[in-house]
Amino acid sequence: MQREAIISIKDSLTVRITNTFDVSCVTGEDGDIEQLIVPNFPPFEIGRKLVISSRKVPYAINKIVEQKTVHGLPEYELKVANRTKASLFILPMFKGSKSKYFYNELLLNCFLGIPGKERVIALLYRFSGQRSFMELEKSFKAMPNFIDTHDPDGFTVLYVFDVPEKHMRNYELFLKGKYSQMSTAYKHRILQFHAVTKSSSIGQILYRSKARKLELEERIVDPAKYAKERFPDDAEVYSIPNLKTETYDPEVYKL
Repeated sequence: MQREAIISIKDSLTVRITNTFDVSCVTGEDGDIEQLIVPNFPPFEIGRKLVISSRKVPYAINKIVEQKTVHGLPEYELKVANRTKASLFILPMFKGSKSKYFYNELLLNCFLGIPGKERVIALLYRFSGQRSFMELEKSFKAMPNFIDTHDPDGFTVLYVFDVPEKHMRNYELFLKGKYSQMSTAYKHRILQFHAVTKSSSIGQILYRSKARKLELEERIVDPAKYAKERFPDDAEVYSIPNLKTETYDPEVYKL
């Protein structure tokens, strides 16, 4: 008896496909997956809109990623987008924890800019009529740095804020990729927001972990050609934010 693939919501950005017997992929010239062919389902392809019927939740398929195998079978993720760096390091400028901001359930991403306006903090959400989300919206509009709200389409809502003055230096350091130079207090705040420790991937970035540095050197440096090349002792261990992906693009997030 054929076992059917299982499609489930992983988070606000990602749909997961597991139990993937007899799945085939079509890749482009760059090696990226462009189409996923799963028995008993229409092809999943880049540019297609997918609706999870049980909850009527729409997803735009902008990226298809194969993950590590589970019990010998690969699983795939259909993604609207990757989580922005701003969602990791800038959103904690707001009070509260991840759960307060529906980080996994409704938040699509945090951005550094929107079309026509740079150096802000913008939060894009899946719209929800539930009371707790309406309370969050009310609290947003009461913030002194709140600028405006927009409804890009029938499924999303965008909130735009000025950068809090007390966090401006940390914001500027983030733009330069100087994660380890953020203030000690703000580093603690980031870890608290995500409920992680210094040993986590976020903590290793903020505190410039030697172990992460060595791992990056082995991954990036070709020992055959650059045997003596190593990152400087003061090098950051995470890439600089890409302003293109850290800026809200209505076309990418059109659900």
